[in-house]
Amino acid sequence: MTLFLFLYALLARLLDAGDQDGGDEGGILPNGLAHLMGALAFSQELLLFHLHSTEHVGVEGHYHWLLQLVILVCVLCMLMELSWPRSFLVVFVRTLAITFQGVWLIQLGFLFVPFFAPKGCELTEGPHGRMVVCDSDDAIIRAKALATLQFSWYLAALVSSALLALAYVIRHYATARKYHTIDAVVEECGKQKKVHEQMLSSY
Repeated sequence: MTLFLFLYALLARLLDAGDQDGGDEGGILPNGLAHLMGALAFSQELLLFHLHSTEHVGVEGHYHWLLQLVILVCVLCMLMELSWPRSFLVVFVRTLAITFQGVWLIQLGFLFVPFFAPKGCELTEGPHGRMVVCDSDDAIIRAKALATLQFSWYLAALVSSALLALAYVIRHYATARKYHTIDAVVEECGKQKKVHEQMLSSY
């Protein structure tokens, strides 16, 4: 998984270097290759977490299941970028998904800190290493509900922060530009030329 992510980052860097030198057509590698590599990297990550989650049940399995949803969004966005490489919405959602993936991995790490373990649950040594075990079914339900609430809170906070930052950037740094087609510019130049010739002929 790490190797695929490294290759994706390397390809993206090569594409950036090519775009700086020759624009869209002057890249070293085709744009779709980087998106395809990113989709493969996140697909492999999704597969690994899916297989890894079969060893975890209860609270850990719920955390991993929520993480797989975020990774799936990353995969879908990468595949959509193959068809719409310049879609701001797709890139924006993909960026949020990757960021949220990191946030949720940090939250998953807190699960294995005894102080942050859900009420009624504790860390114990299992056949596959340390795992979170709850005392009763009610404790498991409560821990899963808390994980779902945390997921929703983090998602809402991330989306709200991103939208506020985007609105701030658009308001303070975006400049209004008026674009005209070549035909309109040529037509306007022709009119000005005729007016100029008429003025000269009148003298």
